[in-house]
Amino acid sequence: MDAMMREQLEDVLLRFAEVFSEYKIPEDAFETALHDALDAIDALLRSGPVTAEWLTDEYEVIRDSNPALSTEEIMKRLAAAINEKLRGE
Repeated sequence: MDAMMREQLEDVLLRFAEVFSEYKIPEDAFETALHDALDAIDALLRSGPVTAEWLTDEYEVIRDSNPALSTEEIMKRLAAAINEKLRGE
């Protein structure tokens, strides 16, 4: 995956978080939508190191590590984790 594609993925995740924060969508609805979005992303990234399962696990680790994090902050951290994973860190 090239830098442009990584940047687009990060933008998508951040926008996803912004929409859910803006409309104050309940956490359970957010998680359902996130899982659906991750499945769609996984279909696009199947050949790479980032999968829906990895994204879901990483999201849960970030969320559970600090329950006070905002949805936007969780998505920012998830985007950073994706970049690290894609760089092989």
